Amino acid sequence: MLIQFSVENYRSIKEEQTLSLVRNDDEEMSDNYFVSQAPATPMLLKTAVIYGANASGKSNVIKALDAMIGIIANSFNKKPNKPILTETFLFNSHYRKQPTVYDISFVVDLINDQVQSI
Repeated sequence: MLIQFSVENYRSIKEEQTLSLVRNDDEEMSDNYFVSQAPATPMLLKTAVIYGANASGKSNVIKALDAMIGIIANSFNKKPNKPILTETFLFNSHYRKQPTVYDISFVVDLINDQVQSI
């Protein structure tokens, strides 16, 4: 289960943007929460929405998550010392030479019915 995902320097995203599924308020939509069995895991949202103006980068947050998943899924093919190609922030030449940063927190249910936090 996704806890949060952050990205920095990706497409139209210059500074770090975070999609968090951590519960914000005890009184908000009580049926939209997930109680994880993992120790020290906060209550999590079952669903989330990204709001923003047109062309504000909402789709690029989702594309960044997909890009990170693709990097991980294809990592077994990566040659040593070969760079990982990504789409850096498009509107400033300085950022084109800087790395894209992905950060993710999630919990997984193990096969033997124990839950582990990663």
